[in-house]
Amino acid sequence: RLAVLTVSDRAAAGVYEDLSGPEAARAVEAFAGATGALLVSGAGTAVVPDERSEVEARLVAWCDGAAPADLVLTTGGTGCAPRDVTPE
Repeated sequence: RLAVLTVSDRAAAGVYEDLSGPEAARAVEAFAGATGALLVSGAGTAVVPDERSEVEARLVAWCDGAAPADLVLTTGGTGCAPRDVTPE
């Protein structure tokens, strides 16, 4: 199972639609289909604001939940400021 988390204050607030998360999921699924290197049985995406507690909660839920993700990607957090907490 694949999960892609976008960390963005503005996308989480609805200022604009997140395109990066769904595109990352699409790219991984395309790679998996073309190469057979991965078996992707489903992709989940979510958007959270740049708040450590919300990022952590989503990642923990995906990794330790009832149906844990096998691969988790993060995107967003494009600024270089102390407020930016997106995991690398």
